[in-house]
Amino acid sequence: MKYRVFVKWEPIPLEKLKQDRLYRAVEAADNGALTMLKSYVSSTGFFQTGGYEFDVREYFRRYVVNFKNYGWSTYYAFNKTCIRNVLGSHQVLEIVEAPLKRA
Repeated sequence: MKYRVFVKWEPIPLEKLKQDRLYRAVEAADNGALTMLKSYVSSTGFFQTGGYEFDVREYFRRYVVNFKNYGWSTYYAFNKTCIRNVLGSHQVLEIVEAPLKRA
């Protein structure tokens, strides 16, 4: 699990954060159970909770999404269906996968 502290003050201890839904989803993904991450979509590939920022890009694919009124935006999601479920299929015109360059 990749994370970093993004606040200037002392964040919530990780032991207390274990009840958080996002923390449990990332922890489950580390153990191979990716289904809990299906309800998450991010424009950056990072999620913030409890003073920590979790990097979930290794579990997600990168997509370029064309919206009806807003043009093109980049999103990270488990699959195209997750994007349509979270963002609303009535607003999405097209979704194109944009592969990540891995080092």
